[in-house]
Amino acid sequence: MENYDFITARSLLKEEKIVSENYIKNKVIFNIQDVREKIRSGNFELDIIKNISWKDFEIFCSDILKINGFSCINNVRFKSKNKKRYEIDILAMSKIKKILFSIDAKHWKIGGRSKIEGAIINQARRTNNLFFNSIKIFNYKLNLEKYKDFKKIPLIITLNKEEIKIYQGIPVIPLEKLDNFLLDFEGYIDLMLHF
Repeated sequence: MENYDFITARSLLKEEKIVSENYIKNKVIFNIQDVREKIRSGNFELDIIKNISWKDFEIFCSDILKINGFSCINNVRFKSKNKKRYEIDILAMSKIKKILFSIDAKHWKIGGRSKIEGAIINQARRTNNLFFNSIKIFNYKLNLEKYKDFKKIPLIITLNKEEIKIYQGIPVIPLEKLDNFLLDFEGYIDLMLHF
């Protein structure tokens, strides 16, 4: 497969003045809306996404969430009462649906069951610590009290080409299914762990 040179448009804003919903592939701009439609129709080769950095993968996931009506904060770093430091890749909030997703964006394919179990346990721990044990949030002025009535749901987004699976109450969502999950997640809500 051809080696793609992906850069998010955000990194080129100063030079190119390109909006953040665009990405560049070999200096050709493509729009997140177009990618979303191609993913939905099954016409997008997800192997291309493997060639972007993990940080750009997180931004890409955030952009899909934003298109679906969520506001997002990336890379939330905090310290818990037990003095441990944590980071959550994406917090995605919907005021209308009173939902907050605490997302771990895995820019790799999750392999065996033990790797999945480790990832979901860690994400549940991070989510719980953010909302019930955090003493300091480092990089944002985030008023957690605003979200006390929201369902706080940990989830993982991966590059796997599989169906949506829920392990121990935590959804593991393949990137290519993220859009569908966001449209229908309320049908899964009773199966999901939430705080």
